[in-house]
Amino acid sequence: MKKLIYLFDIEPVILAGLSSWLLRRPDIKIAAKATSVDEALHIIASANIDADTQIIAITELSFRKIGEAKNEDGFKIIKAINDSGKPIKPLVFSSLDSGGYLRTCMSQSYKVCGFVSKACGINTIIEAIDRIFSGEQYFSENLK
Repeated sequence: MKKLIYLFDIEPVILAGLSSWLLRRPDIKIAAKATSVDEALHIIASANIDADTQIIAITELSFRKIGEAKNEDGFKIIKAINDSGKPIKPLVFSSLDSGGYLRTCMSQSYKVCGFVSKACGINTIIEAIDRIFSGEQYFSENLK
């Protein structure tokens, strides 16, 4: 079974950091990265997934650029994943980690497989990835 990761975050340093950690895992491949909602939506729409492939899409909820009032909504990414019918499992990795965001992500409208606060250590996101690939859900302890 192939294990692929999509990384969606506005911060290139977050993408680079996660990538460098995940590249240490020979069983996981980073298949795509995006720094905007539009790029992420394109990746989801164009994904061709074979039966022996699992994909986790790790996404931020806020795509607001510094100095700009407009906030690209990461919930659009999660909704697009759910609406696509493709076997992509959404994992939220966000600094927007208050209870309201968590409840929204867990609602029937979004149905995420996990939520990890960016305040957690790298081992937490790695544990979330492993659990989600094994069919479980994962929500970091500081959110419960």
